Amino acid sequence: MAIASSCVTGYARQALRLVVKDQRNPLSVRVRAQIELQKLPRYSHPSAITNRCIVGGKTKGYLSEFRMSQIAFRNLSLNGEIPGVKKALW
Repeated sequence: MAIASSCVTGYARQALRLVVKDQRNPLSVRVRAQIELQKLPRYSHPSAITNRCIVGGKTKGYLSEFRMSQIAFRNLSLNGEIPGVKKALW
């Protein structure tokens, strides 16, 4: 759901930027578009959205199946806090 809304926001951002940059538009229209552009969230475009760990917020070493980083996954699994996960022995 968040990705779909961020795509719409991304298209809105792109359209507003085009209005602001176009010198043929009247100044009042460009100023109004600039104000609307400033109201949008800063990191709303789809390329800025990254997967983050739900425990520590890390972006690196992200395990998508568990939605957490490798370090957090290891700590929680060794403590037995993730159901169905146990240490592998071979």
